[in-house]
Amino acid sequence: MRQARAAAAGCSAVGSRPFAKAWKGSAEALDWLSRAASSGKSIPSIFLESTDKIYFMSGSSYVRCTLSTLTVDEGYPKQTADGWPGTKAPGFDRDI
Repeated sequence: MRQARAAAAGCSAVGSRPFAKAWKGSAEALDWLSRAASSGKSIPSIFLESTDKIYFMSGSSYVRCTLSTLTVDEGYPKQTADGWPGTKAPGFDRDI
């Protein structure tokens, strides 16, 4: 699992742009990324090289992105417990 860090001051970046502003997607998804990045907490992430997908998790929800296009996939954010049902029982479906 690789970690994408988002500093409260917005220092983290993708290329030369701040983390949350580097992505394309729906207003809801971009708002989610902005809130996650400004939380001051690390944003746990999983990158699957074979599919070019990266998953960012924050609170009780997550987004899936296509790394090569820096696009949040349509239909995200989603609730962690819905997309990763195995996390609910041990309590990992929130605040990962």
